[in-house]
Order: sequence, then structure tokens, then C-alpha cells
Amino acid sequence: MDDPAAQAQPPVVEDPAAQPPVVAAQPPVVEDPAAQAEDVTPLVNWVPVFQRSKASVFLTQFTPVRGQAINARVIAKDAGSKTAEQLDAIFASPWFTETGVSSHMDGDYLYILTTAHIVDHLFHAVNRPIDPATVNQLFTIEVTCFHAERDFTVNRNMGGDRTYTAATVCGIDCLRDLMMLRVGRTELAVRGVGQQRVQCTRQHPVLQFDGARELGMQCMLVSWPPFRPCTFATGLQCLHRVLTGMSTNPVGYDMELLEAYIGSDHGSSGGPLFNAAGWVKGILHGGSGAHSQFILPRDILPFIQNNAVPPQPPSTSSSPPRGPRGGGGGGGPKRGPNKDDKSGPSDPPKRRRSVRDKGKATAAWGSGRWRYTLRSHGKGMAVGAGGSGQKYLLRPRS
Repeated sequence: MDDPAAQAQPPVVEDPAAQPPVVAAQPPVVEDPAAQAEDVTPLVNWVPVFQRSKASVFLTQFTPVRGQAINARVIAKDAGSKTAEQLDAIFASPWFTETGVSSHMDGDYLYILTTAHIVDHLFHAVNRPIDPATVNQLFTIEVTCFHAERDFTVNRNMGGDRTYTAATVCGIDCLRDLMMLRVGRTELAVRGVGQQRVQCTRQHPVLQFDGARELGMQCMLVSWPPFRPCTFATGLQCLHRVLTGMSTNPVGYDMELLEAYIGSDHGSSGGPLFNAAGWVKGILHGGSGAHSQFILPRDILPFIQNNAVPPQPPSTSSSPPRGPRGGGGGGGPKRGPNKDDKSGPSDPPKRRRSVRDKGKATAAWGSGRWRYTLRSHGKGMAVGAGGSGQKYLLRPRS
């Protein structure tokens, strides 16, 4: 029989406030694919930029002249930019290579821009700069192009020797780590057969520079490390850094550099850094690990302007100059140094500049045969100045 006390207990009513709230089931959130695509930067297809630029990239080779070894040692010791151990390792190398780019062209000559630090053991940028004539005296300088390398690897199955063309240093800026080489366009060869040389008749387009800041944007480095022609790597543009006063600057460079999150290798120095539109943002100065530093267009463009000049022709006068009319003497030939300087001017020639409008600056030099125009697209600024929105075009005008 059931307990009457148990039957008398009232039913237990739970406190509704103590119950967990009932949450209605939420439908899954479906994000808009178009909104997702806006948040992701697509990767650049670099193949078209690479295909257009590879013919503008050169391998440059500096071979020390054996008879100048003692002279080079003296110059290197006076420069004081390297330790004795570093100099021993440098002078033990039979040759040095780096990358160059086609920077200017006239009727007879092609000008190849590269970096000066390939010979930085021979100078200090502030205390002991070096001139083009000295570099030409100490080294045999040669270049080879993509077409010659392709002929060597494809048509000749890498048989025989690679084909190189003699080059001359015609300008150097030790402070900005820049060097200009000059090559005769008719002498640039794609193959050498005995004493005969087959001229390279292909185009080597002049690269165009863009001075606008594009921090965080994608970029591509094209370079020519030893035996690895037309190597390219991709990355991101980062910061601008100043070299002056840094402990890692024993040579005394004075410039601001663009730093990029991109790898580089020995022999890559001088290689161009491209943006997605195919404009050059700088040429490689150096790097360590995953970061590399590039010389900016605002330093490069004035250097091209001052140093892409042909050699001075010899005098064509066959008779001695006459003396003053009515005078009695002074009609003998003038004596002086030979003006046929095959190495080009060591000092920048005088320039005159006239600003015609806010977006264009013009500079003329030399004998008056050529006039070059630097055009800036975007904000109107002076030639070589940095800033946002600048794109420079170097064009010859007759």
C-alpha cells in the first residue's frame, strides 16, 4: 500500500528562469564570392613581362688584366674599402660577373647600365672614387646577350665557347653605385666562327623606368647569375632605406634604396626590378636572405642622361690653324692632348636644362647631334626627382 504522505506532496514546478534559453537554429552564413574576391589580390602572370624584357638583359664579365695586377693591388690598398683577407679572395678570382640592362641606344652604340660595386675593392665612394679610364685599364670587359646564349645552348648544343663582345666603361658614379658600358651595335655578336663573327641583328629594347612608390605591390627581378641566364624571382616591394652612415656601408655609398621582399644571388647585381605593368622600379644593389635593395630611378635617370654619350671623334682638320689676321705669328699648330678618348668622358658633360611645362623637362649635351627628352606622366616634376606618380621615358630626338 502506498504511503499517504508521499501521495500528499505537490508536484515539483521548476523555475522557468533557471532553464537554458531556447535558441532557434540559425541558417548557415553564405559569403558573397564577389566580396571574397575583392579581399584577395590575384597573383600577377609574369610570363608576358619576362618575355618582353629578357632581350634587354645582359651578362657583363670583368676579367682582370694580368699585367695590371700590381697596379690594381696598390689602388685597392689606397682605397681602403676592403680588408686584407677580402682582397686576397678577390684577387684570387679569375673573373667577375654581374647583370646589365639596355638603358639607351643611338645610331652606333648600345649603352648597358649596371652597378659599380663589381670593382668596389678599387675605390671608396667619398675618399677614393675611380674613373672609367682606370677601370678600362685594369679589366677586359665583355658582354653577351640573350640571343647569343640561346644560340650557344640551342643551336650549338653548348659546344665550343660562348660568344662575348668587348665593351668600354664610359661612365661611373661611385656614390650611387652606377656604371655605364658602351658597346658598338655592329660589333655585338651572336656567334663567333673562327675569326668571323656573326652580328646579332635582334632587338635589345631600352627599358623604361617608373619613379612612383608602390609599397606592398608585387614585383619581379630578372637577372643573370653565372651560368643561369635570365633567372627571375618574384616578391613584394617594401620600404625605402637610406644607406648613409650605416655600419654595413664601408664603401661610402650615399643613396636611398627600395627594399623588396625578394631573393637574389651572386651575379644578380644590376638586374631590373619590374612592376606588373612592365616598368622598372630600380636595379639591384645588393641583398641578404629574403630581402634585396634596389637603386631608385631618381638616381638612375640623371646618370643615364650624363653618361650615355658616344666617344669624341678625332679632329678631321688636315692643315694647321691659321694665326690672327693682320698679326705676325702665332699660326703654328696647337699642341694638346688627343681628343679621341675611347673610354668616354670621366666627368659628366655640361648640360643645359629648360623646363617648357610642368610635365616635361629637356636636357641637351654633346656636340648637338642628339637631344634627349625625359617626360614625366602624372605630377609635373623636375628630371630625376622622386615622388608619386612619375613615369619617365628617355627618347632620342634629332
